[in-house]
Amino acid sequence: KPTNAQLFCLICVIAFSTASSCAQGRGDSDAGDFLLQLIKINTSNPPGNETQAAQYIKSVLDKYGIPSEIFESAAGRGNIVARLRGSGKARPLLLMAHLDVVGVEREKWTVDPFLGVIKNGYLYGRGASDDAGVGG
Repeated sequence: KPTNAQLFCLICVIAFSTASSCAQGRGDSDAGDFLLQLIKINTSNPPGNETQAAQYIKSVLDKYGIPSEIFESAAGRGNIVARLRGSGKARPLLLMAHLDVVGVEREKWTVDPFLGVIKNGYLYGRGASDDAGVGG
């Protein structure tokens, strides 16, 4: 079983390497695939539907043995909380993000905003340059 330090490093790698791997057209990386899957979940607010994204993130965390819990403030408006306990020797670190995105005017997009398309070295999709990538 991985240590908390190893799990923390995994989360950081996923969060910070996503943009790099996608921009280089490498959609086969774990980080790139993670972001592509998140983009495909339509969390446009209103109505939000963040619980679907929270459930996806939870499935990824479960895969790595990271305990997490989903809380809903209203039906479909879920948030996810995961915690890796440290030894207490260092100060705690909090990573926080949001799962919803603002509405989409589809006619202004050259690609489906919820498809997650890598085109000419760029990742296109609603939330690709917002917190959707940091939610991992």
